[in-house]
Amino acid sequence: MQKRMSKMIALLLVLCIMICCVPLSTSAKTDEIVFKNDTFTMYKDGDYYRFVGPTGELSNDFSGATATISSADDYYKAHKTNKKDISKTGGDSLPKSVDLSQSKYFPPIGNQGGLGSCATFSSVYYQFSYAVNENLDVTATAKNTRSPQIVYNFVNAGGNTGTFYGDNYDFLKDFGAPTLATVPYTDQDDKNWYANDGVWREAIRTRLKDYYVYEDIGKDDKQITSADDPDLVPYKTALNDGKVLGYSTFIYSWKSTTLKTNPLAPENYNHQNEQVVTVCDGTNGGHAMTLVGYNDDIWTDINNNDKVDSGEMGAFKIANSWGEGYCNGGFAWVAYDALNKVSSVDGVNFPYRYPIFEYVRSITVRDYNDLSDFYIQYTLNTAKRTQHKVEYTAEKDGTINTYQMFYGCGGGYTSASIEGAFDGTDKACDGTFVCPLDLIVKDITYDDFENYNWSVKFSDTLKDSNPLTIKDVRLVNEKTGQSYVVPNAANTVIDGDSASFDIKNTSNKNMVIYYIGYDNPTLHYKESGSDFVSVKMDKNYERIGATHKYIIENVDNGVSVYFSDENGNIDDNLGKYYKASDRLNFYRTYGVKEKLELTDIEVDSGEYPDINQRFFFKPITNGGYPNINDRYVIENLDTGEIKTIEYVQPYEKSHAFYNEGKYRVTGEVMDQSGDTATLTKVMDIKNQHFKFDSLTYDKNINFVGDTMHFESVTKYEGIISYAGKRSLYLFEVKDEKSETVYSETKKSDQYSMVKKTSNISFDYVPEKAGNYTLTISSTDISKEYAELSTAFTVSDKIYGDANADAKISILDATSIQLYCVHTLGDDEIKKELADCNSDDKISILDATHIQLFVAALDDTGRVGETVVYTPPVKPTEPTTPTQNPTDPPTAPPTDPPTDPPVSQNKVTFTNSFRWSGTIYCYYWADGQPAMTSWPGVAMTFIGVNDFGESLYTFEVPKEVTHIIFSNGSSQTTNIKYDGGETRYYPISTTDSNGHNLVNTW
Repeated sequence: MQKRMSKMIALLLVLCIMICCVPLSTSAKTDEIVFKNDTFTMYKDGDYYRFVGPTGELSNDFSGATATISSADDYYKAHKTNKKDISKTGGDSLPKSVDLSQSKYFPPIGNQGGLGSCATFSSVYYQFSYAVNENLDVTATAKNTRSPQIVYNFVNAGGNTGTFYGDNYDFLKDFGAPTLATVPYTDQDDKNWYANDGVWREAIRTRLKDYYVYEDIGKDDKQITSADDPDLVPYKTALNDGKVLGYSTFIYSWKSTTLKTNPLAPENYNHQNEQVVTVCDGTNGGHAMTLVGYNDDIWTDINNNDKVDSGEMGAFKIANSWGEGYCNGGFAWVAYDALNKVSSVDGVNFPYRYPIFEYVRSITVRDYNDLSDFYIQYTLNTAKRTQHKVEYTAEKDGTINTYQMFYGCGGGYTSASIEGAFDGTDKACDGTFVCPLDLIVKDITYDDFENYNWSVKFSDTLKDSNPLTIKDVRLVNEKTGQSYVVPNAANTVIDGDSASFDIKNTSNKNMVIYYIGYDNPTLHYKESGSDFVSVKMDKNYERIGATHKYIIENVDNGVSVYFSDENGNIDDNLGKYYKASDRLNFYRTYGVKEKLELTDIEVDSGEYPDINQRFFFKPITNGGYPNINDRYVIENLDTGEIKTIEYVQPYEKSHAFYNEGKYRVTGEVMDQSGDTATLTKVMDIKNQHFKFDSLTYDKNINFVGDTMHFESVTKYEGIISYAGKRSLYLFEVKDEKSETVYSETKKSDQYSMVKKTSNISFDYVPEKAGNYTLTISSTDISKEYAELSTAFTVSDKIYGDANADAKISILDATSIQLYCVHTLGDDEIKKELADCNSDDKISILDATHIQLFVAALDDTGRVGETVVYTPPVKPTEPTTPTQNPTDPPTAPPTDPPTDPPVSQNKVTFTNSFRWSGTIYCYYWADGQPAMTSWPGVAMTFIGVNDFGESLYTFEVPKEVTHIIFSNGSSQTTNIKYDGGETRYYPISTTDSNGHNLVNTW
């Protein structure tokens, strides 16, 4: 339940910030289009190919995964497989190639069309279909392949958006998926729930059992260097065992080429000119895809030298959901080296490489028809499906199991953006659903079914003259042919209230004794005419008012009971004994625990939070019986507005203040006995201002040429995270003369919109010794500006400075001696500087050179010499394109103003389109002639951000109100410029003010 609650909160955040994950192909570099159809665009980027098409993976929440797999042994343990054709040694013992796409179980290549349903296609269409077909041993066809339609329509937050991968799995676990023959897929449908009993009864017969997440490979400490690299074994093992693997990636940042032929790689002759991916150089286009095989003999000429080099052998085969026109009939190869953060191939240098496979996962399915033949079926009628709620209860001997239909299956169920009837229209209609009983009682059996009391509660959550009509409720056991119809439920109408119904009651004669008081109680009971029986009670916290429970079976009449503990204390109701005659009985011994007391109410941040920041209350208590639950009443003392946060066990209670002022908070706690205690305090809530809370680095001596790592944390930040945009942070390094020697704009490494904090890191390689100041600055979404600076000193590297204290002394000789006798480790000595005699090793001779230097004696070593540092070649501004547009944009007259203004505003442009050539800024003011002529003023190239996007800047006159950006062949539309130091991110169709932004032609 905690997982599902967290996912619903995350989904609401996604909806609030209007994430859009289905970019169209209009952002491709249209002057180099190679191929285009209704689904995707293929275009040339230098020597490589890129693809742009429908995507749609929003997030990666795999908290429900059964296990994390990082080795072959993990795989065998998780899947409990004993298949003899899988070698536990991995590596060379695995087959050289596997291709599950050639299996009879693999469905035809699918096409998600214009919907952001890639995660649903990967999980349902490919993975689930393959696993079900294999389980049933049937050949995949277009008809028996599992349909993504219902799953996507439930988890898509109400329309054409991306989906959470974990939500797709959760839906498959609960309800499965029908076949395409029953519910065909169409990208013109993103709302219909197909609510009829035939569809849903077919779906629940095939359900997902478990899913597993694989540890990412290709990281710094797990670089793939060859086709038989052991780090590949977990993926290969799963594929060899017939597991189709889903994964996450950034497909717009893929670079692909074609397979070449070479006598040393004869396998390539079978795949000549097929597309192979060599690198992922950014984080654009979040997409879900599917691993279907591998081939160790595929060769990719990664360094383009026409030679078969080390690290170039081997590739995975992947399936996309863009139809058969994509790459190799819907498939593509991904070179093993593309998984590496740093290429293992000589001569390959991409400054930006990102993991090409993330969150790889496999699934298992339940046996066909497993516990799917007894279920609750109900039919409702409403025009407002988002306002209905269905909750089931199964009670047995006091133990209550509950389940809410569709709770946690994504935002499709609760999102107000998709209010409508069950068929997605705005007219009321009938909807029939089925709920397998094992969703209510996880471990239920056919034999145990009759021992439960079954009930259901229907609710209409808003009184608005759009009622919910209950038409039919029944419990069905197809195994025995029994059907329990609820006669008094038919045609019940509710509007803003609830209706509950008992479906079936058990007739067992068990009597349940609940107790609270002694820590380890013994129950003594007897029926009339018999002796007392003494039994130890079991701990049980399922009901408030009890910590222990015991079931007395088959009781015809009442019983007498009393309680004792191991210390000889007895509670026998003052010698009268307690009389138990009901099915459920509750007893308490008083005076055992101290009285419950609430002493304080704290917040999880340690201080009162910023407005618009969600936080958690922390009650401080004494006494009472664990577990402690809490509730709060929050009163705005200025407006009188009151909000109540009710008891919800076991969740923490969260709240956000949206206005400054004083609030009276009354907290109430309840312990397991049901006792309560209250406390009231006044909180003074203020609008805290955005700031950088810290800017830290390793304060050891820093040297020229060494990478310095800085980390910063923000506080009270309004974080930009919508429509593909992210908050940006400027790092600026200044020397002693306050002149800027380096600047770089970065996005955060991680952020929390709930806590309003971001973590940002920055690496800097100083080129000269001296004293410097680093300043980080940013403007948050509320236009608040913040900055923080730290000073640092950079020293030259000097041969002989073995202990890295920026000077040479006898301590350096001692450090070398200790290192030689293994007292010091590698991280405690500067090995490069300790090699004083240039023999490429550290020995006692180096210590001797230092001693001679310190004693001012003649020495032939390098002690005292400064290490020469040669900075790398810096990026240069791209050259101006030779081709100008044939149809320049319509713009105001080009005559310059008679009196050009003096004051300037800084405009920065993020080249997210990866336009080539010079970037121009063309601008003018309302009611004035154009200040520039086409194509405009060339902007200044200022570097590349951490996503490989080039940055350009220019200062425009202060009164400018309109801007166009262009590279001479493509342009943005007329952007309404609001002034100030503004940054534009043309990666969506609108800017931050809602103006239409992109128009390539």
